[in-house]
Amino acid sequence: MNRSTQVNLRLEYFFTASLLYLSLLLLSIASYADVVPNPVVEETASFPYIKNQVTVYEAGAWVGPIRIPPNASSETVNAANLLRDYLEHIGGSIAVETGTLGNGFKIGTYEEWIPYLPYANNHLIGNEYETTILTRGRSLRIHGRDTDLVEVAVWRFLEVLGYRQFFPPPNWEVIPTAENQIRANIGIAESRLLQSETLFASGPQLYEHNGVIEAGAMLEEWRRKNRILLKKEIWRGSNQGNTSRATN
Repeated sequence: MNRSTQVNLRLEYFFTASLLYLSLLLLSIASYADVVPNPVVEETASFPYIKNQVTVYEAGAWVGPIRIPPNASSETVNAANLLRDYLEHIGGSIAVETGTLGNGFKIGTYEEWIPYLPYANNHLIGNEYETTILTRGRSLRIHGRDTDLVEVAVWRFLEVLGYRQFFPPPNWEVIPTAENQIRANIGIAESRLLQSETLFASGPQLYEHNGVIEAGAMLEEWRRKNRILLKKEIWRGSNQGNTSRATN
């Protein structure tokens, strides 16, 4: 492949990634909220499972804790703690507890929760979707096919509440505030729209020099919060020899 073809491919990948990101940004700007809406209503097309309205926030406090099953992995615990940290920013203190009964939030993989929801697990057994979020009974349930996808589901749920991370720097993070009550009626069953694409997978980066800090970690955190996970690189910048190269 000659140099001209490489440059053209690099530009093509760059503009594809840029347009994709701008589309996501415009959608986010159009739908974010400074205050959590009440009620919170979100449903994906042809949602296949039974759901109902659940009050998750009442009189200035979360209704129930974040519940993890006794067999929860360390990754599920981390996802529960992540959810706790953001919910506390949004509406005040909430605990993470090991338990399977009662109101509040239930979080974990499909497999982890199947033994503990014997009469209400049709959304767990044979679920073809990567993530499922629904309100049923007295709880709001946040599930993923595996532990990585549980975290994806957490970010998706926070997005429904109005959370956004528009750009990588911290000052572009928007955390909404809960008012007196949040009634939720949610039915989301999804697989990632971006599972085969990655925006700027390992670049651009700023390497530490004279107080300038590498931006790679910041960009990775932005991707994680926006549920853009690594599968295939669209464009990659390399600092080796001051050149950039396209990868398949």
